Amino acid sequence: MTTDHDPTLDPHLGRALRQAMNSYADSAPAPAFDAPAILRRTRRRRGLLATAASAAAVAVVATGAFLLQSPPSGPRTPLTPAAPVSPPVGSGTPSPSLGSGTPSPVSSPGYGEPSPGPTPSPDAARITVPDVVGLSQASAEQALAAAGLRVETHLFTDWKVPAGSVINTQPAAGALLPPDATVTVFVSKGRP
Repeated sequence: MTTDHDPTLDPHLGRALRQAMNSYADSAPAPAFDAPAILRRTRRRRGLLATAASAAAVAVVATGAFLLQSPPSGPRTPLTPAAPVSPPVGSGTPSPSLGSGTPSPVSSPGYGEPSPGPTPSPDAARITVPDVVGLSQASAEQALAAAGLRVETHLFTDWKVPAGSVINTQPAAGALLPPDATVTVFVSKGRP
């Protein structure tokens, strides 16, 4: 095993090794990621989870409804007629004590209230993502914040983009987002 103090070590080996590593770094393609494909897979998985959760909720509700409709097990006791009880006035049922046979009016809170009005179109309050690729990290964060968007920053090693410059954004420039949506900014760390 050789060490830095070994006199038999070639003094030019370190320089040649650095030169070979830099040459490889210049010729190798930068690591690429397919952000749209990752986003599509994430949305598909969330959709499947939402569908499964909805199916489970329907199953629980259906089971509860079935259990409420099924007759109770065990011996039945016959019902004995009780003395007639007149319902309170204004209950919406005929009152046998009044003898009219007409239902009394009921005023229920919540009924007859006006609807909240028309809903705005989905694109009415949308913000267009500005193009910040190539800008410095600080400039990109300022531009996105000025547009009304939140910023999440990730650093990546990129041999071809100077350190501190924006490589990409997700969603890309021109996408329409609701206010306060988060835009992920990928910033270059430069060479390793």
